[in-house]
Amino acid sequence: MASLTAEAAASSSSSSLPHYSTDQNHYTYEVFLSFRGEDTRFNFTDHLHTALCQRGIETFRDDGLRRGEEISSALIKAIRESRVSIIVFSHNYASSRWCLDELVEILECRKSKGQEVRAVFYKVDPSDVRHQRGAFGDAFATLDQCKYKDSMDKWKAALKEAADLSGWPFKDGKYESKFINDIVGELSAQVVNPSCDLQVATHPIGIESCRQDVIRLLHAEENIVCTVGIWGPGGIGKTTIAKDVFNSILDEVYEVKLLDYDQALELFSLNAFKRNGPPDNYLELAQRAVLYAQGLPLGLIVLGSHLFRRSREEWEATLDSCRGEDPHREIRDVLKISYDALGVDLKGYFLDIACFFKGEYVDRVKPILEACYDLKSVTGIAQLQEKALIRIDDGDKIWMHDLIEEMGKDIVY
Repeated sequence: MASLTAEAAASSSSSSLPHYSTDQNHYTYEVFLSFRGEDTRFNFTDHLHTALCQRGIETFRDDGLRRGEEISSALIKAIRESRVSIIVFSHNYASSRWCLDELVEILECRKSKGQEVRAVFYKVDPSDVRHQRGAFGDAFATLDQCKYKDSMDKWKAALKEAADLSGWPFKDGKYESKFINDIVGELSAQVVNPSCDLQVATHPIGIESCRQDVIRLLHAEENIVCTVGIWGPGGIGKTTIAKDVFNSILDEVYEVKLLDYDQALELFSLNAFKRNGPPDNYLELAQRAVLYAQGLPLGLIVLGSHLFRRSREEWEATLDSCRGEDPHREIRDVLKISYDALGVDLKGYFLDIACFFKGEYVDRVKPILEACYDLKSVTGIAQLQEKALIRIDDGDKIWMHDLIEEMGKDIVY
């Protein structure tokens, strides 16, 4: 049976980026990244790409080797089918004719299609990009002036135009993880903007009268919250009617935001160090962990609890194991790090609780677990609590977050 509750929520957001009115489905990618591989492929751009993808922003990054004299048609297609282009200017960006041709194509899309273009000035000054001077200018000067004489003027004009774009400057001394989180936060406020409407049906025949009937029931009693049950045999259209009513009465939706960098670092530190911030000798490692968890409170709590009291070598090993994974991984992959580090008996405790004992009184569960494993239940339950995989509520019942429960059941089944 489907149900509807006559409640609504509201939200508002603002950003320096413009709001887009074009249908999101028009784009293949939300973001296209233009960058110089030898400068940033395996560091900044990789971290930015991962952070964007983890936030659900479909991002194109060219991982192929450049061959030939011109950029590929596939690359041009990716640029043209992207909602936003981000140009990562680095010291050697202008030494690549492919990067410069990408830049020209991106700026052409800006003029002809209204594509939003932003620049990251990664350890370079915008004025050096504008005038092709300093280390950036030296890289540009390595291009064969005679061989590319027909392109030099348009490349220079493109660099000048791009240097005037709104962007994000990064200099030595900044925290890269915070810088990336700021970029992703600003972009996600705009490009991750799916329609609130639910897909009802291709041919919604007969829906109108049903929708009006349900809305009339919802409004039967004023000034109270009421629930209406939609009853009927399978296939009659209960879910379709519920979706249509939702689309009709919904005003606004509040999207719960992820934690910003400072909040994420504080929450992580409270679990990893039992203090508000990391000690100086763990600062860089803590920043890596925060970037990995991407502002998800549950991930920060579990990852921090897992790393509590561990050596730097263990931190390094844990965080290194995160590299190269699918950037679209779900939070359960973050949570599984803590599970994988458990001993055999403790894994058994966790899986049994996930499958059978969530919501049960702890005193009832203890003798059952002790009968199955060598580990004392008092010790096992305390260790699972310390790792934030379970907690005991005020009623002495075992509580476990739904995502942690799902992870446990996925492991078993």
